[in-house]
Amino acid sequence: MTQQDEEALARCYLFSPLNEQERKDAFHEMHISVGIFPAGAVVCSPEHFFPAMIYVISGTLTIERTRQKKSVFLKEIGAGESFGAAGLFGDCESYPTTVRAKTDVRFAAMDEESLKRLFLSYPKTAVAHIEFLSERVRFLNEKLDATTGRNVESKVSKCLLDMNGKDALHRRLNMTKMAESLDIGRASLYRLLTRFQAEGLISFTDGRVTVLDPEGLKKKADSSPPPPHETDS
Repeated sequence: MTQQDEEALARCYLFSPLNEQERKDAFHEMHISVGIFPAGAVVCSPEHFFPAMIYVISGTLTIERTRQKKSVFLKEIGAGESFGAAGLFGDCESYPTTVRAKTDVRFAAMDEESLKRLFLSYPKTAVAHIEFLSERVRFLNEKLDATTGRNVESKVSKCLLDMNGKDALHRRLNMTKMAESLDIGRASLYRLLTRFQAEGLISFTDGRVTVLDPEGLKKKADSSPPPPHETDS
């Protein structure tokens, strides 16, 4: 690994919490493979992948997903980004997407054992990895909300209509229990209630809900969910 490789890798989220000496020690202790993916090469696919965290030092890759025998472009990743987390720490028998080198790509690969060693030696890197994965989960949840929005809207509308006129509706809502009963995220429920209020369907104040437009809610409750859309998740 060259000095330039180390300087690039130091910007990876895993190593950014470490000081210069800690990074040097970590690089020495870990097994980090540096290489080149030639342009056009399939790096990972559902049928062929190797469990490792891949950090892109230079170049560009594309991520695709196969749906109904057709390849669907999801996004590009470039220098400073990483991939491979989906194939680590578990009995993963396949990879969810196909990763292809759009240009020549210089990369650094860290296998599972090296990452475990890093996390044990420097716990703050484990925290950085958890934060990275949490951000991915939030991103995917937002995508899921977008693709199932009208279905969620229908469920919440039906729930509010069912509660309308009952004492439960006029007491402070337990948002966590309501979200769990509807199998949606608490943040998604809050955003939806806020939007319903902006549309004049309900009054949502101090955690209490009053139905203002039952017919409007009924239209949302009766609406069919949209067909699924492709996402870059």
